[in-house]
Amino acid sequence: MQAVTTLISTDPWTNLATEQYLFETLGADDHRLLIWRNSPCVVIGRHQNPWLECDLSRMARDGVPLVRRTSGGGAVYHDPGNVNFTFTGSESTFNLDRQFAVVLAALHGLGIPAGRNHRNDLVIPGEEGPRKFSGSAFRHTRGRSLHHGTLLLDADLERLTAYLAPPLLGITSRSIASVRATVVNLAELHPGLRFDKLAARLGDAYEREFGPAVHLAPPAAAGEDATIARHREELCSWEWRFGKTPAFTRELTLAAPAGEHRLVVTVRNGRIESVAPGTASPVLTDTLRGVRYAGNDIAERAADAPRELRGLLLALAEAVSHAPAALR
Repeated sequence: MQAVTTLISTDPWTNLATEQYLFETLGADDHRLLIWRNSPCVVIGRHQNPWLECDLSRMARDGVPLVRRTSGGGAVYHDPGNVNFTFTGSESTFNLDRQFAVVLAALHGLGIPAGRNHRNDLVIPGEEGPRKFSGSAFRHTRGRSLHHGTLLLDADLERLTAYLAPPLLGITSRSIASVRATVVNLAELHPGLRFDKLAARLGDAYEREFGPAVHLAPPAAAGEDATIARHREELCSWEWRFGKTPAFTRELTLAAPAGEHRLVVTVRNGRIESVAPGTASPVLTDTLRGVRYAGNDIAERAADAPRELRGLLLALAEAVSHAPAALR
């Protein structure tokens, strides 16, 4: 069965939870297209480090949450001007080339000369080089696959640039880094293009490529809602968004009342594992081991720490305060 669903929700966690539910309930002969939008947020790949990918401090100040998806790929900014598509298919129905053909056919029908590059980005050719408006990420499990991507329709590109410009933090990590690119909104190429029109063109192109499709409403049955709610709770959790970060180290130079300290903090699963070097490092490690790598959490430990360490802990809390409580 071929099916097309357009989500009404703009809540990023609800939408990703719905996507996950539809992916997990896919039948052996099914193929689906899901079209959706999110309220402002930054979405990172499953294996990425948020402290390396985005400006968490600015996001917190603007009330823009961090979201981690279950697929790989790089960091992206979402807002209602960004249209997301998801293709899910079984071993017999999933076909990457045909899925990209759907998106390109929809755009070509609007007179937008889009193309696909070797990174599976969708781009517009230009005199100064290609401009990107779409990136994709993938997930494969036994018997089924997922391909989702973005379409910059009329997104706030100033915010996109600001949030995806992390401060230089001295972090060493094996996490997957994003590849930066020059971007463009489709509305710049097709003035007046709106979500409803683009969604309709995607649906039409899908049926031309894959055949007649059932247009399904978003899941609404009680059992389905309970499953989606469970997925959403996990995706919202600090343990998923920050705790899934691959291990990393950060070199810091801190100015504390007792003088300047150079430290190397090792973080695993989003929590401090050790602090080195220096004569104070064993006590610091004992004090901070297992504490979440967040300014507020470190500051809380300072309140109960020996007086001679309190200033150093508060300096460390300030240094990592780009991951404040608002982002938990």
